[in-house]
Parts: sequence; structure tokens; C-alpha cells
Amino acid sequence: MKHKYLTPYPGIAMLLVLLLVCDSGLALDDRMAHYRVTIDNLSVQPLSPPVVATHQDSLSIFKVRAPSSAELQAIAEDGNQTPMYELLSNSKQVTEVIGIGAPLAPKEATSFYIMALPGNRLSLATMVLCTNDGFTGLNRTRLPKRGAEIIMATGYDAGTEDNTELSVDIVDSCSTFVPTPLPGDPNGNENHAVNTNPAEQIQHHRNIQGVGDLSVGDHGWNEPLAKITITHVAGDAMKFLARLSGAGEVPPVMSTNTWGQADFTLNDDISELSYRLKALRIESGVTQASVHLGLPDDNGPVVAYLFEPSRPAVNERLNNRGRLTQRDLVGPLAGDFVGFIDALRAGDLYVNIHSNVYPLGEIRGQVGAK
Repeated sequence: MKHKYLTPYPGIAMLLVLLLVCDSGLALDDRMAHYRVTIDNLSVQPLSPPVVATHQDSLSIFKVRAPSSAELQAIAEDGNQTPMYELLSNSKQVTEVIGIGAPLAPKEATSFYIMALPGNRLSLATMVLCTNDGFTGLNRTRLPKRGAEIIMATGYDAGTEDNTELSVDIVDSCSTFVPTPLPGDPNGNENHAVNTNPAEQIQHHRNIQGVGDLSVGDHGWNEPLAKITITHVAGDAMKFLARLSGAGEVPPVMSTNTWGQADFTLNDDISELSYRLKALRIESGVTQASVHLGLPDDNGPVVAYLFEPSRPAVNERLNNRGRLTQRDLVGPLAGDFVGFIDALRAGDLYVNIHSNVYPLGEIRGQVGAK
């Protein structure tokens, strides 16, 4: 998976967060929590530059079966994040707002840090570029206090434009990413020509119908459109959690009923990491459980084993305990326990359980701070 942005060194990444706080005018607050957010475009559709914010529970950026705001309309019709970014930036209900600087091509991801106060929610919006007024996003999503959460985002119709699916009514940037370029947009994308009058309410998008210049094969998508992973990170964390599910795999494994959890605790002198790994409803036999270096859209290298592949496969239920020290590390972090802990605290590690049916991984989860 190609990233639009990825900080390669966890220690530097956390320093950058603090620098961004000072530079943006955000006040340092002992109650402030830090999160690493990864937006993974799962579809064949390109997505416009997303705008993301943490904010009080009372704020909403969109609501199904309610009219679109002018700021959301700018995103859904033109991929223009500026009005929404400015609105959120000037709101006293918002803790931090981030505007991603580039669109996400199909199967591309972006990763960034964001801060939040207790009780904050997370919202984001991005245009589905090869549509008239389609978008995807999250509204008032709860932030995890422990570990990481995965949210699958579906497509919405802003209800402000007729879905003509004609090139002249669709932003030109659509053609930059799709295999079959559209004829072009000689009218400068004059939105008023296809405005829905009166405007309708926001609803789930009916997907591409193939009625104009768009085709179901080139531009249609399978839900979900995007996977958003929110990981709680902390530079001084001593306890960690990974929730394991098929949705965490790359690509997602949606057919499994297996689920699990991994808990980790550092000892006081940070020389040893104890763990407990459990999984239930195992139908195909666990062959390996391992810690990998990588973000939620990566299939990264193994750096430690929690259930070694040399052991007999386990069926139905796994309950395994152990300890990791410097000598247990393998791959790019072999012999580097300090680097391992830095990666753990920065949200750069995930746990993967492999099985006979899914040798590359059946359930997986990003490790986050408790």
C-alpha cells in the first residue's frame, strides 16, 4: 500500500506532534490524548483531500436524512475542503482540525497524528471524485480510550446535485485516477446546471448506475469505500491492547467469525514485555501469531512471535501467555528493544493471527496504548 504521508521514525513522529501543537497555537493540556489515524481507500474510486477534526460531542458535520451544509456541499460536489476546514478551524468546539494535502488514489492510504480532549469525537469528510455529489466520511465517531478501533466508511449522496454521471458535470480530477479518462469538463464544472432543486436530504449513495459517461465496471465500488483505523498512542505508555478481527487484515477478511485480543505490559525498567493472547471461534487452526512492524494498511515484517509456527496448530480457542525481551526480537528490530518499544508507543505495530485457511492472516489488530 502506498502512503501519502508516513513518518518513518516513531520517536521523531511524536516530536513532530508536539511541534505541530506549538506551531498551531493549540494549548498543551495534561488531559490531551494523541491518536494515529489511518485512512485507507479500499475502492476503485479516488477520494478528494480529506478534512478531519476532533471536537465536542455536540458538533456534527453531516447527518443522514438531514440537508447538507454549504461546507459539506463544497466537498461533495467539488472536493473543496477549504470551507469546511475554515468552519472547523474557527469553532470553539473543535480541538484540532487537519486538512490532508492531496487526494487518495484507489488503494492508497494516508496516516497522521491528531489530538483530542476527553469526550471528543472524530469526524471526517472526503468526496468520492467520480460522482456528482458523492462523499464518504465519519460523523461524531467515538475515540478509543484503549487500543485501536476500525470503522468502515460507506458512500453518501449529499442530495445537492442530480446524478447525471456525465463528464461535464464531474470534477476533472476524476480522470487523473481512473483507467478510462473522461471526455473533459468544458463548462468548468458549472454546478448550477445540475443542481437538485429543491435540494434533497443526505442519504446512502446508490452507487454508479452507468447512465452517463461513468461505467459500473470502471467507477462502481463495493462497500465499504474506506477503512479508518484510530489508534490511541502515548509516548510514556506501559500497557497496550490490540483487538483482533478479520476487518483488520489487508485486504479485510470479512468471512471469518474468529476474534481475539492481545494485552501487553511493560515491566518497570522497560526491559521486558509480558503478553496474553487469546482468540475464540477458531475454525481453521491457528498456525502462527506474531507482532509485525507496519501501519493498518501495510503487510509488514514479523518482529516477534507470540505463537511460533513450529508449534502444533490450535483449534477452537487460543489462550497463550509469555514474555518478550531483546533476544526474542527478529527481522528489522532484531536486538533493538528500545526501537521496539518506540514503535509500540507510536502505534507502528500490529498483531496478526495466521491460520490454515488464511496463511497470510485471519484476524489482526493495531496495538494501541491503554
